[in-house]
Amino acid sequence: MATINASSAQVLIVEDTATPVNNNVLLVPASKTYLVKSVVVTNTDASARTVKLTWSDDGGSTLFSLAEDLSIAVGASVQILKAPQTLETTDILRCHASTGAVVELSVNYLDIDV
Repeated sequence: MATINASSAQVLIVEDTATPVNNNVLLVPASKTYLVKSVVVTNTDASARTVKLTWSDDGGSTLFSLAEDLSIAVGASVQILKAPQTLETTDILRCHASTGAVVELSVNYLDIDV
Protein backbone atom coordinates (compact mmCIF):
# COMPACT_ATOMS: atom_id res chain seq x y z
CA MET A 1 0.00 0.00 0.00
CA ALA A 2 1.33 3.43 -0.94
CA THR A 3 2.00 5.99 1.78
CA ILE A 4 0.89 9.55 1.04
CA ASN A 5 2.16 12.56 3.00
CA ALA A 6 1.26 16.22 2.53
CA SER A 7 4.42 18.32 2.15
CA SER A 8 5.48 21.84 1.28
CA ALA A 9 8.61 23.69 0.27
CA GLN A 10 9.25 27.41 0.62
CA VAL A 11 12.26 28.70 -1.29
CA LEU A 12 13.90 32.08 -1.78
CA ILE A 13 14.94 31.96 -5.44
CA VAL A 14 18.55 32.88 -6.12
CA GLU A 15 19.37 34.28 -9.56
CA ASP A 16 21.86 31.91 -11.14
CA THR A 17 21.05 31.48 -14.81
CA ALA A 18 24.60 30.37 -15.60
CA THR A 19 24.19 27.28 -13.39
CA PRO A 20 20.49 26.38 -13.57
CA VAL A 21 20.92 23.24 -11.50
CA ASN A 22 21.33 25.57 -8.51
CA ASN A 23 17.71 26.64 -9.00
CA ASN A 24 16.27 23.19 -8.35
CA VAL A 25 13.21 23.49 -6.13
CA LEU A 26 12.15 19.83 -5.99
CA LEU A 27 14.11 16.73 -6.97
CA VAL A 28 12.03 13.57 -6.77
CA PRO A 29 14.02 10.75 -5.11
CA ALA A 30 13.85 7.04 -5.91
CA SER A 31 10.62 5.22 -5.07
CA LYS A 32 8.66 8.49 -4.85
CA THR A 33 6.05 10.39 -6.84
CA TYR A 34 5.15 13.99 -6.04
CA LEU A 35 1.73 15.35 -6.91
CA VAL A 36 2.30 19.11 -7.00
CA LYS A 37 -0.96 20.77 -6.04
CA SER A 38 0.06 24.42 -6.07
CA VAL A 39 2.97 26.70 -6.89
CA VAL A 40 2.77 30.32 -5.70
CA VAL A 41 5.40 32.92 -6.61
CA THR A 42 5.69 36.13 -4.58
CA ASN A 43 7.68 39.24 -5.49
CA THR A 44 9.04 40.91 -2.34
CA ASP A 45 10.96 43.57 -4.27
CA ALA A 46 10.10 47.24 -4.95
CA SER A 47 10.24 46.54 -8.72
CA ALA A 48 8.38 44.10 -10.96
CA ARG A 49 10.28 40.86 -11.57
CA THR A 50 10.00 37.95 -14.01
CA VAL A 51 10.19 34.24 -13.28
CA LYS A 52 10.53 31.08 -15.31
CA LEU A 53 9.26 27.77 -13.90
CA THR A 54 10.27 24.52 -15.63
CA TRP A 55 10.15 20.79 -14.97
CA SER A 56 12.18 17.92 -16.32
CA ASP A 57 11.01 14.34 -16.66
CA ASP A 58 14.46 12.91 -17.38
CA GLY A 59 16.73 14.16 -14.62
CA GLY A 60 17.37 17.60 -16.11
CA SER A 61 18.29 16.98 -19.74
CA THR A 62 14.98 18.10 -21.24
CA LEU A 63 13.02 21.00 -19.72
CA PHE A 64 9.35 21.83 -20.18
CA SER A 65 7.99 25.28 -19.39
CA LEU A 66 5.24 25.81 -16.82
CA ALA A 67 5.70 29.60 -16.85
CA GLU A 68 7.93 31.54 -19.23
CA ASP A 69 8.99 35.12 -18.41
CA LEU A 70 5.99 35.57 -16.12
CA SER A 71 5.89 39.15 -14.83
CA ILE A 72 5.17 39.49 -11.11
CA ALA A 73 4.08 42.97 -9.99
CA VAL A 74 5.52 44.68 -6.91
CA GLY A 75 4.35 42.85 -3.79
CA ALA A 76 2.16 40.48 -5.81
CA SER A 77 1.68 36.73 -5.55
CA VAL A 78 0.75 34.57 -8.54
CA GLN A 79 -0.62 31.02 -8.54
CA ILE A 80 1.18 29.27 -11.43
CA LEU A 81 -0.45 25.84 -11.70
CA LYS A 82 -4.06 25.56 -12.85
CA ALA A 83 -4.14 21.78 -12.31
CA PRO A 84 -1.98 19.32 -10.35
CA GLN A 85 1.35 18.32 -11.89
CA THR A 86 2.75 14.80 -11.38
CA LEU A 87 6.50 14.49 -10.86
CA GLU A 88 8.04 11.02 -10.85
CA THR A 89 11.42 9.63 -9.75
CA THR A 90 14.31 11.81 -11.07
CA ASP A 91 11.93 14.60 -12.16
CA ILE A 92 13.00 18.13 -11.24
CA LEU A 93 11.07 21.37 -10.67
CA ARG A 94 13.21 24.50 -11.31
CA CYS A 95 12.61 28.22 -10.95
CA HIS A 96 14.67 31.15 -12.27
CA ALA A 97 14.11 34.80 -11.31
CA SER A 98 15.23 37.98 -13.09
CA THR A 99 16.78 39.16 -9.82
CA GLY A 100 17.87 36.94 -6.99
CA ALA A 101 16.77 36.96 -3.35
CA VAL A 102 13.54 38.93 -3.97
CA VAL A 103 11.27 36.18 -5.33
CA GLU A 104 9.78 33.58 -3.01
CA LEU A 105 8.33 30.30 -4.20
CA SER A 106 5.91 28.13 -2.22
CA VAL A 107 5.15 24.59 -3.42
CA ASN A 108 2.52 22.33 -1.87
CA TYR A 109 2.58 18.69 -2.89
CA LEU A 110 1.70 15.15 -1.92
CA ASP A 111 4.71 12.89 -1.31
CA ILE A 112 3.72 9.38 -2.42
CA ASP A 113 5.75 6.22 -1.81
CA VAL A 114 5.61 3.95 -4.85
